[in-house]
Amino acid sequence: METSLDINTLEFNKGMFGYINKSATPYHAIENAVLLLKEAGFTKLKENEQWNLSTDAKYFVVRENTSLTAFTLAENFSEKPFRIISAHTDSPTLKLKPNPIFDKEKHVQFLVEVYGSPNLASWLDRELSVGGKISGIDHDDNVKSYIVKSKKPIAIIPSIAKHFLKEPNQTEAASTLDLQTQINPILGDKLSNINLLFDEQIKDLKHSSFDLSLYDPAPVSYCGLFEEYIAGPRLDNLISCYISLNSIKHCKKNSANNSMIALFNNEEIGSRTSAGADGNFLSAILHRIYKDFELVQQASSKSFLVSLDNAHAYNPNYADKYDIHNAPIINNGPVLKYNSKHRYVLDSDLTTMFKKICSNESVNVQDFAYSNNIEGGSTLGPIISAQTGIRGIDVGVPTWSMHSIREIAGSLDSYNLDKVVKAFLSGE
Repeated sequence: METSLDINTLEFNKGMFGYINKSATPYHAIENAVLLLKEAGFTKLKENEQWNLSTDAKYFVVRENTSLTAFTLAENFSEKPFRIISAHTDSPTLKLKPNPIFDKEKHVQFLVEVYGSPNLASWLDRELSVGGKISGIDHDDNVKSYIVKSKKPIAIIPSIAKHFLKEPNQTEAASTLDLQTQINPILGDKLSNINLLFDEQIKDLKHSSFDLSLYDPAPVSYCGLFEEYIAGPRLDNLISCYISLNSIKHCKKNSANNSMIALFNNEEIGSRTSAGADGNFLSAILHRIYKDFELVQQASSKSFLVSLDNAHAYNPNYADKYDIHNAPIINNGPVLKYNSKHRYVLDSDLTTMFKKICSNESVNVQDFAYSNNIEGGSTLGPIISAQTGIRGIDVGVPTWSMHSIREIAGSLDSYNLDKVVKAFLSGE
């Protein structure tokens, strides 16, 4: 198949596809983020240790294995503001409940609950894997934790055959599914212990507990006549995570500002956790960098935030759902989001700055606003801005099928947004 993509876009997408394919859960997203940052010379800091920061080094901090900040410092950094990129590591999914394995008339199943707001109909009839974190007591009587994934697809949620539905043209929509009885995946005919799904070192753990989710193991792929689109799981918001990581790795150090990325967990359930944007993670990092409340406040008033999260693209099959005057097109550039109720963070000065950077990078920029008949969702932007007083904007790549198990974005948009974000972090 022919492609319309240049070599730089193909190379960027190759790295992004690899990151998304390996990042089955927030734990894996951070695990893989750490590998990328270490390769780029970043040094790990621990929250429970004293910090001695230098402008000659680059740093990252991990919280609860699901959230991360990484930053570089300018000369006289305590006198300089930050430019910050935020994104989230979680996606809508199905999580395993306690006592997750049950047998129903010779069918072994997982007991699950909904996390976030997935399009449940899209999860039916797909091969599913399970992954996340398992903790337990090892042979030496110590608490050990492991980041795990099943080695192959192990479960499926079969839909009901059309013949059992009342009307000839009726379909099983997500809204009609019974969340207690009809979304539990079937594994097979025997399984006694969840630990048996993973490596040998997991099998012998005692008093084990877990945070495990189902996920689609199918890789990201191109589609379209000329590979115009990419389709894959967890594009919202691992595209933004990868852009953030790639940008902090390659941004130029400058004398005007410090640079930071902040990847948070739990955005899909409101962010009000210790690893979420509505916790104290970012504020704590800023206070430890500046060490003085007065300096934090001065820097925050001069800092800027770009909140990265996928944007809704115009879908011609549902044209009546959009404000047609503010309906972005896939592969036509990154999207600035607007909402008068501040479901997106808004700042006209920073919006103008962002548009100027896009122009300098020869990248088109688009606008999105919901139809007045639709309430819509929110992002990390308003939460971080309210927590810190830092002004910001919300930006993302235009995307179809948001919150489906496989989402669709443009093959050009992520690379173009990456160029703009790198320039923003570099102080341009």
